[in-house]
Amino acid sequence: MKEWIASLPGSPRPTPAAQAAGIDPSTISRQLKRGRLSAENVIILCRCFGKSPLDGLAETGYILHTDIEGVGVDEALEIATNKQIRDEVIRRIKVD
Repeated sequence: MKEWIASLPGSPRPTPAAQAAGIDPSTISRQLKRGRLSAENVIILCRCFGKSPLDGLAETGYILHTDIEGVGVDEALEIATNKQIRDEVIRRIKVD
């Protein structure tokens, strides 16, 4: 986890990173000793250092990168209404 913190923009060390993010450094220290930052602190650190919280959660094992890739084509077609599908087909075949 120390490596993950160091991978944030500016390569901060844990204590300065915690202080910059408004997290008690002792909290970060305890979590690092356990080998896992809380999801909440991952999000706070990401926001503080201008990193996507979703990427941070994926990098620290809370979610998979596939969880944030968006809806796949099959899923999108399944949830689209008939009107949405029709409008898209018309848009694609319409010749300007």
